Amino acid sequence: MNGQLQQEQFQLRELSLTIPFNDFSQVSGCHRFQHGQFQNSIINATLEGILRDIMGGQLRSVRQIRLAMWNLARLDTQAHALGADPRGVLDEAAEQAITRTRQPFFDFLKIDPHLQQI
Repeated sequence: MNGQLQQEQFQLRELSLTIPFNDFSQVSGCHRFQHGQFQNSIINATLEGILRDIMGGQLRSVRQIRLAMWNLARLDTQAHALGADPRGVLDEAAEQAITRTRQPFFDFLKIDPHLQQI
């Protein structure tokens, strides 16, 4: 669904998850983002959190899963100062930040081996 939002050049502001059970009862939860979102990682993490919150301790059979996205805003796809697509720039920056946090501390600082002997 998120791919469809990006294709249509929208970003979502609100997300809702409703789960009806076989006994016709249901649970639901929603989230309102402070800013419109289009990144899969942010939307998926939020959706996972809603699912955990509403399904904690449930033992009933699930009949259906309903996902609603509303309060859509236009996705800014204009080239920016560096001439890049903002979606690609943000995804690349997020990936670099994740990669950096996985590196050993001294690799991150790029300490010169000659300075370590001092």
